[in-house]
Amino acid sequence: ILHKMSEFHCRFRLHHGISHDMVHHFNNESIKCIFLDGNHAYAAVKQDIHDWMPKLQRGGYFYFDDYGAMFMGTVKAIDELIDRNSLTLQTANMLGNVYIQKPRDGTELDTVYVYPDNKGYESAY
Repeated sequence: ILHKMSEFHCRFRLHHGISHDMVHHFNNESIKCIFLDGNHAYAAVKQDIHDWMPKLQRGGYFYFDDYGAMFMGTVKAIDELIDRNSLTLQTANMLGNVYIQKPRDGTELDTVYVYPDNKGYESAY
């Protein structure tokens, strides 16, 4: 991933922590590139997309790890993002790393995370 991103002149800083806790350390539209490698469950990937997309600059790149048959939760969440927003999924390498580019024109992306509430109904925020 670092090699692929070098063509975009990106400098990286690795942050260790729980994704949902770390997101609060960054301002909206302050990051040029995000590489997400977290919990691969569908709900967790949806939550990460919802949390981190506002932090990504216009025209920025959002990389995902483990997009493949062994991690169908990851695949489903990313495919929903792509389908809802007419984005193009790009392959970074043959190791299951893929990415999308956030629109440069400031178009808001639909990252609504729908989750079951305690009563079994669907809720959204």
